[in-house]
Amino acid sequence: MSSHVIITLNVTDPTMFDAYRQKAGEALAKHGGAVAQASKDAVQKIGAGKLAQMIVVVAFPSKDAAMGWLEDPELQDVHKLRNESCEQTLIVL
Repeated sequence: MSSHVIITLNVTDPTMFDAYRQKAGEALAKHGGAVAQASKDAVQKIGAGKLAQMIVVVAFPSKDAAMGWLEDPELQDVHKLRNESCEQTLIVL
């Protein structure tokens, strides 16, 4: 069964985040993932609180593939760029 990862991002270091973006696609593809949608202008219709600057939905062929992407030791340098360049929430469905 396919799986999706929802990521909300508030970028705090644009230069480092650009470095992450340059490597992110290849890192996702290694585990069969691809960005299904990304938006800087999502509309919140219900709920309180401020939306993140960016919301990204990543599709994977399975939850195991999504977890493999997150836990892959060879990708930790890529994840570190994301982790250190923004405040984020990451949810695996």
